[in-house]
Amino acid sequence: MGFTASLHPLSLAGAVRASALRTPQRIAVVEGSRTLTYSDLMAAARYGRPHASPVVRWLTAEMAHDSGGENPRHRALLLRGLDNVVEHAAFDRDGASASSLPLDTELGAVAAMVSLLLGSTLHIVNPDELADGICAGCFQTCWLRCEENSWKGLPRPAAAFRLALCVGMPSSGLIQWLGPQRVAQAV
Repeated sequence: MGFTASLHPLSLAGAVRASALRTPQRIAVVEGSRTLTYSDLMAAARYGRPHASPVVRWLTAEMAHDSGGENPRHRALLLRGLDNVVEHAAFDRDGASASSLPLDTELGAVAAMVSLLLGSTLHIVNPDELADGICAGCFQTCWLRCEENSWKGLPRPAAAFRLALCVGMPSSGLIQWLGPQRVAQAV
């Protein structure tokens, strides 16, 4: 059974705040050599502190919205992604997810927000780091563009790995690498 926007009137910003209150010192975002805890994100949003990180600027802007100001399309994409992650058991608060999607795109924003709603750690990575991290078992799930990598010759990902969301038609190399079932779950 899937989520629908009409059944979930809670504010996205409110849900991130709830994650921050549950685990304020948990690392929320890893961006290169920078790590930000949930309390760091909340402080930046609460006090409107300027921040050099584009991730923090985006997240604090998102968290500043109240439920009446949220984009309905963004919300629908978020609920679809959240439904997919939960339905396919691709979530563990102690696990990590990764995204190589730009945050200035709807799906990149959804990837970041789903991770924060669930209270896990999101790694913002480039495509090469994404493939390496998947193969090394660093990420439980990821968000990617299909054309990012040839996916050929890579070791198989861990059995627990799930593809959260895929932008574009999956390439034959991606389908062969992950297996058709894991790809079908994400599109």
